[in-house]
Formats: sequence, structure tokens, C-alpha cells
Amino acid sequence: MLDREKFNALVNGSENLDALLENLNSFESENLKIEEVLQLDSLPTFGGDSPDDTTGIFSWDEKRYLVQNESNREAGALELVDRGEET
Repeated sequence: MLDREKFNALVNGSENLDALLENLNSFESENLKIEEVLQLDSLPTFGGDSPDDTTGIFSWDEKRYLVQNESNREAGALELVDRGEET
């Protein structure tokens, strides 16, 4: 059974964008979507300027964005892309 409080603490305690991605992609639940457990638009960020348009960008650092994985349509699948790539 998913412990929402522990999962939120794990995600919000991520030290960098790579750890955030790993923690988010570790989400497993048979009956919940990740959006029902935490607010994807309120994830921590890790430096760099905020994008002008954050639509589809859930977090970032100086070089990359955290976005929905376009090559894997499974719910909750996220990936990192370099800034400047289409999201």
C-alpha cells in the first residue's frame, strides 16, 4: 500500500533533478495516478531560470527539463530533456 506522506517526503526531499526523476518514476499504485498523490506543478526545482512557459515542464535544473516521456505513453512515465529540445 502506498504511503502518500512518505512518497511526498521522498519526492520533495530530492537533492537534484536526477534523484527527482528516479523518485517519481518509482511510483507504483494499482488504483491511483501519480497526480492523485502529489501536485506535479509544485515539484521542487534545481536552479536555472524558470521557463517562460512551463506547460508540460514539471521541474528543471540549469541544463534540463523534467517532462512527460513522449516515447513511453504509460501513465506517470517521466524523462529529462535538454533545455532547447521540444517538449
